[in-house]
Amino acid sequence: MRARFASVLLLALTACAHPPPEDAESTATRPVLEVRHDTDVLARTFPALGAPVSASWIRWDNAGDASRATAVWIDAVVQVTKPTMDSLLRQHDTEPSTHRPAVQKPLEADVPAGPFRTGVELNMAFSPGRMSTRVFLDPPRDTVVLQSSEIS
Repeated sequence: MRARFASVLLLALTACAHPPPEDAESTATRPVLEVRHDTDVLARTFPALGAPVSASWIRWDNAGDASRATAVWIDAVVQVTKPTMDSLLRQHDTEPSTHRPAVQKPLEADVPAGPFRTGVELNMAFSPGRMSTRVFLDPPRDTVVLQSSEIS
């Protein structure tokens, strides 16, 4: 009886450890994420960035899925000017964060090591309209990391 229970348990654990392969059709239709480096769109979308020095960012959506509301996501790693970083720190309450921003894989190497500062008020300053944005500041590197989404 004990051996039978162990066999059933092993079978169950093995099944859980190996998720079923993805549907080839859904994998084939998933768009490749394009890393962009232009800053104009980011500066218009997030005016608090001022005139960014440089940026690596990705925008993607689920527009091809008619069964859901349309959602748009933006992940960005943006180098801002020193005066812009100083202004962000002066105008918005922030606190140290032990979290590392979770951005799309193509941007991971661009995210500095931190430490980061974040805060609710800062997030709200980068969340115009129906957009919701989580903001991480790395003041020594004048870098802003954004994780943003908007559902319409």
